[in-house]
Amino acid sequence: MNRNQGPVIIGVLLQDPNDYEKLLERIAVFDPSFMPINDNQMLYTLLV
Repeated sequence: MNRNQGPVIIGVLLQDPNDYEKLLERIAVFDPSFMPINDNQMLYTLLV
């Protein structure tokens, strides 16, 4: 891995919180290795 390839953390601000589940579904289709950090308490605590 290098600067052009590898894991990345992004933040998304939604106008409607009800869109969150649909967003996760679209991201999972785009990148099957996607992992929301708030689902992993250890990772979330380390990064946030």
